[in-house]
Amino acid sequence: MSEFIKEKLRITRIFEFNLNTHKYTEHKIAGTNLATLMALDPSNNNIWFIDPFNNDLGLYNPGNNTTQLYKIQVQGAPSGIAVDSNSTNVWLSLASANEVLRFDIQSKSFSTPIKLPSTYATPLAIIIDQSGQIWIAESGTGKLANIDPTKNYKVSEYAPIGENNTLKSPTVLLADPTTGNIYISEHDGHAVSVFNRILKTFNQYPPLNPNGLPFGMALDNNHNPWVVEHIINKIAVIDPRTGENREINIPPVQWMTSDSQGNVWLAEERGNSLAVITSTAKPSLSNSIASQLGVG
Repeated sequence: MSEFIKEKLRITRIFEFNLNTHKYTEHKIAGTNLATLMALDPSNNNIWFIDPFNNDLGLYNPGNNTTQLYKIQVQGAPSGIAVDSNSTNVWLSLASANEVLRFDIQSKSFSTPIKLPSTYATPLAIIIDQSGQIWIAESGTGKLANIDPTKNYKVSEYAPIGENNTLKSPTVLLADPTTGNIYISEHDGHAVSVFNRILKTFNQYPPLNPNGLPFGMALDNNHNPWVVEHIINKIAVIDPRTGENREINIPPVQWMTSDSQGNVWLAEERGNSLAVITSTAKPSLSNSIASQLGVG
């Protein structure tokens, strides 16, 4: 009986939210203890996820409710996950191992880990831009790392030039598909910086609330970046042209995302609900917030 109960407990639940009906669908992922990081496979809408307790990379098919698990043969839980736009590889950043893992989806195997050149880089967020370049936030060194698949996975690191020549705890990255710029939330810097991929330069926007810790980010339909101000129950929106920002109050959140219409969605950790922020078509920041809707 004890083994039966133990097996029954090894089920993770994730919820699918329909944007048209505002209804939830529960999905149960058997054989797992917890799903932390998740990424959508762009070719088939399957979900890649990390189970840190079992040290597994998982693939969940919501269409037929099946799960495949692949053991991660490296110590330490991954700190970031991303999937190629052509569904070739799944990329995992490993903060504790100072490495990036590449999982080949076709062969269902991990390649040799890619070591980051800086000692104690502590890679956190990992994203893939529209050109297929991989970008990693190095929280430990205050740098932005790049892996170039077209150059045999060459690793390059970038940092601001000047007196303050490091980013302050870069935590989350966001790529703008229109400009190609990379937004970086500086958790301990109380600010957001932007990296120009062409010029290889950084620009830091005026500081946000000094009591907040910038975390998750998303773009609205006017390409204004929104950023969660962790621990103070606020989120800020930045005008990328002027650096002007404004805040709105929100229940505790850490992560946000946007849909194809540019609506910004966020999970209220203690509110047991989702919230959505819709924007007007006008580019002015003062008119950018049209409505805020809680979806319980």
